[in-house]
Amino acid sequence: MSEGLANIPIGYTIPAESLSCILYIVLLEKKYMNWKKLLFMAALTGAQCLYFMKAGGILFDYVGMAAMSIPCLLMLGCFALCCRMEYKKLVYYSIRAFILAEFLASLNWYLYLWKWKELFGKHGEYFCLAAVYGAVLLIAYQVEEYACAESGSIQITNTALFFAALTGMVLYVASGWQIGVRRSEVTGEYGMALFGMRTMVDFVGVIMLSAYHMQLCKAHLDHELFAVKAILKKQTQQYEMSQECIDVINFKYHDLKHQISLWKKETENKHQENYLDELQKMIKLYEIRMHTGNEVLDTILAEKGVVCVRKEIRITNVADGKALDFMELEDICAVFGNALDNAIEYLEQVRDKEKRLIRVVVRRIHDFVMIQIENYCENEVCLEGRLPGSSKGDERFHGYGLRSIRYISEKYHGKMDISQKENWFVLKIILPFGR
Repeated sequence: MSEGLANIPIGYTIPAESLSCILYIVLLEKKYMNWKKLLFMAALTGAQCLYFMKAGGILFDYVGMAAMSIPCLLMLGCFALCCRMEYKKLVYYSIRAFILAEFLASLNWYLYLWKWKELFGKHGEYFCLAAVYGAVLLIAYQVEEYACAESGSIQITNTALFFAALTGMVLYVASGWQIGVRRSEVTGEYGMALFGMRTMVDFVGVIMLSAYHMQLCKAHLDHELFAVKAILKKQTQQYEMSQECIDVINFKYHDLKHQISLWKKETENKHQENYLDELQKMIKLYEIRMHTGNEVLDTILAEKGVVCVRKEIRITNVADGKALDFMELEDICAVFGNALDNAIEYLEQVRDKEKRLIRVVVRRIHDFVMIQIENYCENEVCLEGRLPGSSKGDERFHGYGLRSIRYISEKYHGKMDISQKENWFVLKIILPFGR
């Protein structure tokens, strides 16, 4: 082999960068794709075409490999326009997409020069491009979706971002130094060896960044599991304490109620009698009697009911507690405890006390149990991943209340859904009965 070998054509680079960018955007924003985002991605492709055809070669003559920062910035801009995430994640996924694009283009060009050109001639170039890009992107999509289903909710730390940026920079310099021969030609077996080496280095880069990302996902899941278990334990302990407190309160309430009735019989003063009537009405608010058919649910609703009275929140329930008999005690505590805590935390900030409303529904529908907890919510809920973001300050466990509910739903082979309809935040859980 002695003929000259041209560098990777822009016809390979442009679709590689655009498709890599689209791959990660679809993975991260699958639920929120719309025509505007598709338009942004089309604009990205057009901008890359214009850059490579008009300015890429000129800039490279003056600034060398730094000219490739322009496509990187274009990809970063596309992520910023299409994805709702913090800047660290934008940079992190832009780096991963760029390295994947480098691997796509170099692998395709190497395979074409190695065999496909000889077997299929010039027209085999397009078939090779479609086959290689399609296969690699499909594998990448499957790996990302399977291994990192919760990528949208992982936290990218400064350390993770620095590692990704350093890895991407080193790998790009190591694999792309031969761009310096863009206007010349590399000949013979030496040229093929360079292309093969570049492809291998890009492949190593993709594997390194993917492995590191999986490690981040695993660390995130481990932390999430630890936090969920801590929340389950906390809610169970709170239930046990609440049960004791409610027993004491009920005892004191009945004792005081009978005492007031006795005082009313003994007094002949109209003013004192009116005062005792008012006192009786006031303590009646703290009468804690729930009869849902499930003692655990009764205790939780009673305890949260006391909190709601103190915070001037109205809570209503239509609950068939017997439908929850198949659930374990700590799971019932976690589901209702966390959901009601979140609702109370939000509603105590609502100024209009008439709008401080919570509705709890538990009922059996054929072979399923539906749990629905609603609260008035006038603010648009911002989702992180598939769950609302937390407003709590505890960095260790914040945002894991709803995650623990989802974990329990999946434990019973059920499903949790969150929606917001007409100023109502709705948490709905569907569980197969008796699972």
